Amino acid sequence: MQVVILVSDGHSNSSPGETSRAADSLKSTGQLTLFAVAVGDEPDLASLARVSSSPQSSYLLRLTGHLSSDVTAVARQLLDNICIQ
Repeated sequence: MQVVILVSDGHSNSSPGETSRAADSLKSTGQLTLFAVAVGDEPDLASLARVSSSPQSSYLLRLTGHLSSDVTAVARQLLDNICIQ
């Protein structure tokens, strides 16, 4: 199983439809898991939910602060979920 970790504010610099189609194409093989990590003050969570694997409760993570403890918490979640794969 391949894993892609997208770290983004969710605001695409291409068309949102293009981003979703590209993510769907990657995920359609069934051999790839796509995690989305939302960063920034106002990330577009809806866009990131569209590109992440399902369920979003496992594959859409939010980095809410800039403290090392916040980064550590998200990294731990990623590692826990990836190791389950």
